[in-house]
Amino acid sequence: MSKLPSALRPSALAFAAGGAMTLLWLAGGMRSFDLPLGDLLLRLPRPGAAVDAPVFAVLVDDAAIDALGPLPWPRAVEMMIEA
Repeated sequence: MSKLPSALRPSALAFAAGGAMTLLWLAGGMRSFDLPLGDLLLRLPRPGAAVDAPVFAVLVDDAAIDALGPLPWPRAVEMMIEA
């Protein structure tokens, strides 16, 4: 049996550990960690999440589609609507 070169050993170990964790997750063994960890991640503050920008609601009718073309509209058209 040939040995791995010393430069490849950390990569092989990381690959084996990742494979083992993937199999454990697929088998349902990580379920007790998955839900609480997901809840914790949802509670963490997200940088840039709070935006103090105005919100626009645009009603699109058939006349707008005829005049501007089908959705999605280019940003230039959206900027005209917001102005």
